[in-house]
Amino acid sequence: MFPAESVFGAIEVKSDLNNAELERACANSRSLKVLQRPPTDMLDFTPLVRFNVSSEFTTGEALPRNPYVTVAFGFRGPSPETTASNLNQRLAAEPGSKLLLPDFVFVADPGYMVARVTETQFASPGQEYKQYISLNAGPDTLPLFFLTLNVCLGQIRLRSVNYASIWSTLVSQIQSGK
Repeated sequence: MFPAESVFGAIEVKSDLNNAELERACANSRSLKVLQRPPTDMLDFTPLVRFNVSSEFTTGEALPRNPYVTVAFGFRGPSPETTASNLNQRLAAEPGSKLLLPDFVFVADPGYMVARVTETQFASPGQEYKQYISLNAGPDTLPLFFLTLNVCLGQIRLRSVNYASIWSTLVSQIQSGK
């Protein structure tokens, strides 16, 4: 068990990313992304260091810097069109929950990535998007997977867990008999 503040995301790795396994990966993505944590922004330099200034000195940046990143990776799987269609059907069925779906899906054989897109570009985790599209990557799927993870992780800013607050809450609960 880890506090939500210290979790970057989850990667589901499957031998065969069939429809049942993709459904499980979507459910696991949802179970992580519904966890609440305070958003971070450009003023959070490290988990322990935040530059505190008044709002008049900020840029007004609204994009959260600590979305959970969820990825499904399969060594084998259906066609890229099938996987993208499956995710787009889920998106159409529950548009209000679209940010709870996986950010990326990679399948080594036949070699592709499925990702979220806005009108004109790929969407970052936590960013609004219109649909999923597939990109045939062939033998470059695994390097693309690692590079994508590094790009996502490089943009995330986490906050430190407030252990003193957790400790106080736990002690209070113990004292009250809960």
